[in-house]
Amino acid sequence: MFRERKLLERLIHNPCLKLARDKAIIARIKKLREYRTAKVIAFYMPVHGEISLLPLFPGNRTKKIFLLPKISGPHTLKFYPLKNLNLLKLGKFKIPEPPAETLPFDRKKIDIFLVPGLAFDAGGNRLGYGRGYYDYFLKDTPGLKIGIAYDFQLVENIPAGKTDVPMDMIITEKKTIRP
Repeated sequence: MFRERKLLERLIHNPCLKLARDKAIIARIKKLREYRTAKVIAFYMPVHGEISLLPLFPGNRTKKIFLLPKISGPHTLKFYPLKNLNLLKLGKFKIPEPPAETLPFDRKKIDIFLVPGLAFDAGGNRLGYGRGYYDYFLKDTPGLKIGIAYDFQLVENIPAGKTDVPMDMIITEKKTIRP
């Protein structure tokens, strides 16, 4: 019930407010020293009212490598370099994914993971959709894990299980939280 309520809050989000909040979140990300020095950034394609980080992707006009996830099996995500948004194809759950024409990127060489969620708490705990894809992938990665959310997605407490991976930072349109 809680997941459904948080998803509904995001889905009914006023489109004009959403656009302004997305821009504010992107501005916060760009100001981070960790972002400016990162060479490899994993992000996501927005679905179900998630924050759109697409303006971060500048095409081939930067030395940064941007990666998108692709579901490759039960609880299995792999991240692939994004070369061109026009080459994306709908994958599992109708989420646009990069073609798997190249090898997946080594998870240990990813500097920053920009991670979506339904809710986050100040301790870095994240509530996802409940399938565990990100938790399984992130459990052995050294990269900085940044939860991306609107301020209204912050809650007092998210019970964390032993397989849940906490975020190192959470960014909303109003604040940056470092648990």
